[in-house]
Amino acid sequence: MLKNYFKIAIRNLIRHKSFSIINIVGLSIGMICFLLISLWIKDELSVDRHNANYEQIYRIGTDSKMGEQEGTGTSTASPLAPSLMAEIPEIASATRFRGNYENLVTFEDTNFLLNKIYFADPEIFDIFSIPLIYGSSFEILTKPKTIVISQTTAKKYFENEDPIGKLLIFDNKREYEIVGVAKDQPVNSHWDFEILISYCSLQSATSTNWFSNSPLTYIRVQPGINAEDLTQKINELFILKTDPLFQQMLGVTFREWEEQGNHYRLSLTPLSKIYLFSQSDDAVSKKGDIRYVYLFAAIGFFILLVACINFMNLTTARSAVRAKEIGMRKVLGSNRQQLIRQFLLESILISLLAMFIALIGVKLLLPYFNDFAEKAITIKFIGNYSFPVYFIMAIIIGLISGGYSAIALSSYKILTILKGNLFKRKQKSGFRNALVLFQFAISILVILCTIISLQQMKFISNKKLGFEKEQLLVIERANILKDQLPVFRDEISKNPAIISASTAFSVPGSCSDGSMFNKDNNTP
Repeated sequence: MLKNYFKIAIRNLIRHKSFSIINIVGLSIGMICFLLISLWIKDELSVDRHNANYEQIYRIGTDSKMGEQEGTGTSTASPLAPSLMAEIPEIASATRFRGNYENLVTFEDTNFLLNKIYFADPEIFDIFSIPLIYGSSFEILTKPKTIVISQTTAKKYFENEDPIGKLLIFDNKREYEIVGVAKDQPVNSHWDFEILISYCSLQSATSTNWFSNSPLTYIRVQPGINAEDLTQKINELFILKTDPLFQQMLGVTFREWEEQGNHYRLSLTPLSKIYLFSQSDDAVSKKGDIRYVYLFAAIGFFILLVACINFMNLTTARSAVRAKEIGMRKVLGSNRQQLIRQFLLESILISLLAMFIALIGVKLLLPYFNDFAEKAITIKFIGNYSFPVYFIMAIIIGLISGGYSAIALSSYKILTILKGNLFKRKQKSGFRNALVLFQFAISILVILCTIISLQQMKFISNKKLGFEKEQLLVIERANILKDQLPVFRDEISKNPAIISASTAFSVPGSCSDGSMFNKDNNTP
């Protein structure tokens, strides 16, 4: 019986070529949009999940209120990480992480300007999955002036040579010895690096100042640890360490300071939520937004739904063409269940063909989509259960698309069809009208959203910022001039093409050092 259904379905597709092509192409376009959006969402949700035991990794953040100012951040005190490992047994490992510095890095006659340079404790290899090509993770970054370079950085300077023991010079001043080469971080990581420098190379590595926030702090906890209980322990340790400082600087205890309406608390952000859910900005992390994931998920769903509704409407609109066929099949003994199975098989066959075309389309469009979305997404047709997933998806779409039309077409009465009265009286088409209305409503909504988005982008591009940005230039890395910076500023001011010149710690609005200042009466 199934073989007969299949033969009839093939004959109908070949006999009505134009209708089949329209249905297949329409459905495949919806599938292409849905698959591309699904691949993007999957990539966004997979960030940082390549790390072993990522469920046990957290980044420590801050939530503060001092006077009338409130804020959240990611910078923590330098002694926090060593204290956590020493005094809280639930924490298996902790590392400080600081940087995103830009330096001119030299080896012999080879120079590159690198901007992903970080300081890190050796525990970073115990927390994150960073495979080493050269070097041992047990001894790496334990000595001052030692570095680990990425595989890409190693190829820039040494091609295929072993770089261990060689020296790189930073800004023609500082020398660092290479003690390891690590594989490049995956694209779906919230941070990546070109060079990691041992944190003990910094003077602040041994700092005991709990009021000076600079590095990020990542921790890996023991399995089965409750995050809320651990957060409470971390804050209790922080209060214990800072209470004497509060009394010394402000003349009150930490608890008394909180009673004045202030607070300073440490919080834990799971590694899997840093990219999409973190509300704090820092110089290290790439950042996404879970709201965009929800938005595009809804868009992808509705695009596919509109394609399915379009298939339903086109199929039911052809009921006049198939009315005699249905009547004859019923006269010859076919029951309604058999007709439903026949029409569903045709829908599934069209859906499978549309999925085949959609997969080819996605494969061809993916490079352009990656350029647009700044991603490195790949699609697999075999392996990792990919083929069964696409096959099952096509069957489900076929059942959804053909379900209504199969039920509607199989419900026609034999006498009504044979007498030719099927289309002489008003049909009950409320559901079909609702589908058409819904289809148009979704289409109009998507068009309106697109127009509004374009208008917002145009507004942002043309918004007056209070200064003429086209006439402003920023000279990067001028800080390497140090004491000669004022001389450089005065010299370029003599150029007739330059109206004025100024120096600053950073581009206004780009960063904050998070310092605390006290009034004369010691109130914050």
